[in-house]
Amino acid sequence: MKKSSKVLAIVSLALMLSACSAGMPTGEGGQADTATPVRVGLVQSGQLTQDAEIIGLTKANQEVSIMPQVSAKLVALHVKEGEQVEEGQLLGELDDEDLRTALELEQATLGLQQKQLASAQSSFKQMEASAKAAIAQTGEIDEQLEQNIVQARLAVETAQLNVDVSAVRVRQATSQLEDTAIYAPVSGRVLDIAAVENEMVSMQAPLFTVVTIDPLLVEAQVSAEQLPLLVPGEERSVYLPTYEEHKPGIVDSVSPVANQSGLYPVTLTVDNADGQIRPGIPAKVIIPRVLAEDTLLVPTEAVVEQSGETYIYKVENGAAKRVELTIVHSLTDVTAVQGELQDGDQVITKGQLTIADGKSVNIIEEGA
Repeated sequence: MKKSSKVLAIVSLALMLSACSAGMPTGEGGQADTATPVRVGLVQSGQLTQDAEIIGLTKANQEVSIMPQVSAKLVALHVKEGEQVEEGQLLGELDDEDLRTALELEQATLGLQQKQLASAQSSFKQMEASAKAAIAQTGEIDEQLEQNIVQARLAVETAQLNVDVSAVRVRQATSQLEDTAIYAPVSGRVLDIAAVENEMVSMQAPLFTVVTIDPLLVEAQVSAEQLPLLVPGEERSVYLPTYEEHKPGIVDSVSPVANQSGLYPVTLTVDNADGQIRPGIPAKVIIPRVLAEDTLLVPTEAVVEQSGETYIYKVENGAAKRVELTIVHSLTDVTAVQGELQDGDQVITKGQLTIADGKSVNIIEEGA
């Protein structure tokens, strides 16, 4: 009786294990198919682009060196380096004491010459009157009177010449005096001041340098292959690492002739109304290049290349489905491909190396 009970218990246990086994999914070799955790990304349709960077430097639109027109002591500075100035603004003043004295002397000389001219003209008129009286009385003038008239006319001409010369000298002295006040010929920013107050300056070296920086220029050099990417009038993004800022730039000019390095100089203009961007800093001209048009884009990390085959796993009905691929163009993050994929498909980006076609998967993270 005890033996029968023991056999019955063993049979019952076997039946329970058999029922449990029948209710579990099995994979290859009869083992249970446990879902593999994976991460996925999405297939997108569009174009594959890559940004090319051309290194350049910012440069002032215009740089004007202002030379003193007279050599003298700098007695007053009205601006500082870095200051914004307007056209016609007074920048500095030179010592004008000697020039004022010189002008006064020239003016006095002119006054004297004008008096001498008036005297010579009066003498000449008197001679003319005497000649007319002599002709009226005798019908002729004597030789002495004729010589006196010639000399009087010569005296007038000489005096007039002296007045003209003195007038020129007065204008020159006036101009030199005016040149002691130095004004900005253009609106811009003061880049450099070459002297301090009470220092002598000469006409041989610039005293002020004023630059216009709106718009600012970006100068770069490109290869012959890059020339088609830069067309005058087109907009390109300019990145300024110093300010960590992107600014729109307009292609202003592209040289048709290569320089000695075999590169072609190009210039872009960048708006700088606030004057914050300084000349002489690095700039990167960003040029997007289209590598593939109207293509399927997948995360590069999802692509598997093994034993001469290229494929990807997409998730379909909770399982991994292997899809053969042809790579059109590959970048670090994104790859353009051809294959049986559609926009919006989920492809496995993590865990694809441990699964097989048809394997159940469990998505633990979904990417864009």
